[in-house]
Amino acid sequence: PAAPSVGAPSLVYKLGVPLNATHGDFGASGVRRSVSSAGGLALADWQALPTRAAHDVDHAVFGDRRFLAFACLDAAPHASAVYSADAASLSPSFSLLQAVPTDRATS
Repeated sequence: PAAPSVGAPSLVYKLGVPLNATHGDFGASGVRRSVSSAGGLALADWQALPTRAAHDVDHAVFGDRRFLAFACLDAAPHASAVYSADAASLSPSFSLLQAVPTDRATS
């Protein structure tokens, strides 16, 4: 397969317990799942986040906020992105918190 573009978004997925052949439990209600494994976890596309040359991602929860930090591995100086969402939400929606200037960040 072809390598993804350096400008391709980073995808966030939700994991849940399968309820039946087409739905998984992702929190408060059944959500249609796109991929599953027999008897395993259900996987559903959740959110596409704008990133550039994302090489690594770290997740953390501090207080009432959930964070995703993406390392930008690009030869030209660009920003690594830090996103945040409500930690109490069963369906968090991440938004850009800060763009950190970096040069070839790996983690």
